[in-house]
Amino acid sequence: MGGAMIPLQIASAGLTVLGKVQAGRAANAAAQADARRQEQIASRERALGQRRAEGARRDMRRAQSDFLARAAATGSAADPTARALMTRLEGDGELSALEALAEGEARGRGQDFAASQSRFRGKEAMRSSNLGALSSGLSFAEKYGPPAYDQLQSLADDAAAKAEIWT
Repeated sequence: MGGAMIPLQIASAGLTVLGKVQAGRAANAAAQADARRQEQIASRERALGQRRAEGARRDMRRAQSDFLARAAATGSAADPTARALMTRLEGDGELSALEALAEGEARGRGQDFAASQSRFRGKEAMRSSNLGALSSGLSFAEKYGPPAYDQLQSLADDAAAKAEIWT
């Protein structure tokens, strides 16, 4: 092989290494952005559950008030059956409120889990691309020997310094 080809092969190997590292960083950044979005959705799901619970309690109080007004109009507000129905309305309303809270929390936890999975996938993508870059660099060094490896290392150091500027 001619002496002029080695610098081109070194440049090619350096770009391959740099490309793999940058691809891993980009995949990790995208996964981290997905995780942040999923955490925001989790927060909204929990807030929605709380609003639904407040609505269920408000509906319960309104139903109790309507029932009490009707019972008072008929003169049976103090009746034990009327009191039992009021208690039942309260229990049903609280149950609906607790169900809404539980549903919002369950949806929020699902989104939190998805966020943690996204973070994991991003870190794994970065780790995998870094290993691929290392493998490419070592394959080149094995093929062309120590002098080429020294040149490749110098090129990789320069590329890494430039990559820091680009990020």
